[in-house]
Amino acid sequence: MTTHLRLRRTLAAVIALSVTAGCENVLDVKPETFSGTTNYYQTPDQMERAIFGAYATLQPLYGAGATGPLWTLAEMRADNTTYEQNQSDRSQVLTESIDDFMTTPDNTGVSNMWNTAYGGILQANVILDRIGGVIYTDQAAKDRVIGEAKWLRALHPARPSPAPRAPGRERSRACGAHRRRGNSHA
Repeated sequence: MTTHLRLRRTLAAVIALSVTAGCENVLDVKPETFSGTTNYYQTPDQMERAIFGAYATLQPLYGAGATGPLWTLAEMRADNTTYEQNQSDRSQVLTESIDDFMTTPDNTGVSNMWNTAYGGILQANVILDRIGGVIYTDQAAKDRVIGEAKWLRALHPARPSPAPRAPGRERSRACGAHRRRGNSHA
């Protein structure tokens, strides 16, 4: 039995040594598919993919039809649309505050709009910053990427909504707020 126990211990020690010695090589492997700011934006193909990615912020910004925050901020503030207050369903309270020009800093619709817009501006700026170091064989292709990045940067609203008003401030009668609430005075 002692020989069997000794053999087990020796085998366990050999396995433990081989596992710990083998870990060194596993931990030092560099990722082959990693793309980051240090190794990206170096080829025309990477710049092409970057400009395609920069277009991705347009969909959540503009949405499809009446789903994007830009539509809500533009149309609701212009009195082209309105809402009917439903006391049993308060899920649209953020949209109502936009329509009433009572947007507060905690309105997630407005903060999402800002974050998306500035994310798109950032992506375009990174492309414009890095394209100078990329060697193109076709100058027209480089000019197209620069033009698209500048266009995308300009398309994103730099100031998507007016500054938030202090809570409790009502908008003027000229905007129709008094008619919607049924007030004939005030």
